[in-house]
Amino acid sequence: MPLHWIGQAALRMGHLALVRHEPALVWRNRRTGGWVHRYPGGVLVSPQPRGRPWKVTAADTYDVFFYGYEPAPGDVVVELGAEYGTETVTLSRAVGDAGRVIAVEAHPWTCGLLAATVAANALTNVTVLNAAVVGLAGPVRLSDGGRSTLSNSVLLPGPALEVPGRTLDEIVASLGLSRIDLLKVNIEGAESDALAGMESSIHLVRHAVISCHDFVADRGEGEGFRTSAAVDAALARWGFTVTTRPTDPRPWVPYYRYAARD
Repeated sequence: MPLHWIGQAALRMGHLALVRHEPALVWRNRRTGGWVHRYPGGVLVSPQPRGRPWKVTAADTYDVFFYGYEPAPGDVVVELGAEYGTETVTLSRAVGDAGRVIAVEAHPWTCGLLAATVAANALTNVTVLNAAVVGLAGPVRLSDGGRSTLSNSVLLPGPALEVPGRTLDEIVASLGLSRIDLLKVNIEGAESDALAGMESSIHLVRHAVISCHDFVADRGEGEGFRTSAAVDAALARWGFTVTTRPTDPRPWVPYYRYAARD
């Protein structure tokens, strides 16, 4: 019988399935409540039984997040908004044993999935932190999408939970970082606020890729998501050269900022 999607009940036993044409061994992790997807290339612990294919995830990381700068062995990467590790694994492998990845995720359940992904791939160069990165330290209201890890935001109404808010300046100081070769930011509309909390550490950053969320505002979901002007102003003030992809047909990609400086 050909491989096909075989349903959640069967997957609890750990069965081989096709996830969008890519073979994976899938089972439920009862401790985290997530779904472990073991692909030939690595492991992702997803919130859903039908997770993102490994090859698609890795290709998207290179296409979207490595467009301006590809991390090299020995680099230090700070990843804000790591979700369940969809880019973390590729970042970790890119910097190698001599490098380091600081993976920060605000939502506690999602952060648990991230930690499980890191452990399953034996990523010893990754430090996982559960915090919202903000301009002023203190408790933060974060929307709670239940078992969905997409688009949990400080800007959305509805069900919410309180999470710790930390500035990047404080995180950098607590970890003793002396350089940041790549700062990756994808935090659902909170990017301009996060930049306000890194005045003391921005001099350590060589390259940055920042997902501005104007495309969410374009959909009519709130002008608070329109962050590109504030992000552009901050990057210019700090002396970065910024590249964009204005003709990319994907609505979110033109709002990515790829920043670099000597």
